[in-house]
Amino acid sequence: MKKISAVLLLVLLLALATIGAVSAKSLNHFEARLWGEPDGTDSKAAGQAIFKVVDGGTAIEYKLIVANIENVSAAHIHLVPVGGVNGPPVVWLYPSSAPGVLIPGKSNGILMEGRFDETDFVGPLAGAEFDALVDAIVAGRTYVNVHTAQHALGEIRGPIK
Repeated sequence: MKKISAVLLLVLLLALATIGAVSAKSLNHFEARLWGEPDGTDSKAAGQAIFKVVDGGTAIEYKLIVANIENVSAAHIHLVPVGGVNGPPVVWLYPSSAPGVLIPGKSNGILMEGRFDETDFVGPLAGAEFDALVDAIVAGRTYVNVHTAQHALGEIRGPIK
């Protein structure tokens, strides 16, 4: 009886793990809440990025909203290397491509909205298929980073979930 119970428990756990994997892959909405950088950047700014997978899973529409941030120069999705904390940009959010463009003064509200697909990937995802980014998001290996003139490496950031 114990052997049967153990086997049934193992089968149930495997089934639940499979269901979890399938549902994670079918997600089409992600977001990031943005706060001060983990390096101790003392910022009063905050933000939110909202992402929706569209076109049958081949593109993302997004909206990047900020509050109380000054002198924005760029915003990206960054990819965290395995075992790392900080990573390189893989998608430009503001502006939609390089180089960065300074917005002098304080920004509040929608900083940028648009859409991107795999042709917009840069850095380590350049040339990759669209699923590579979605897989990295589901795995918790991406974050949004908003860069400013005062904090060129980033003033606010948050993981995409």
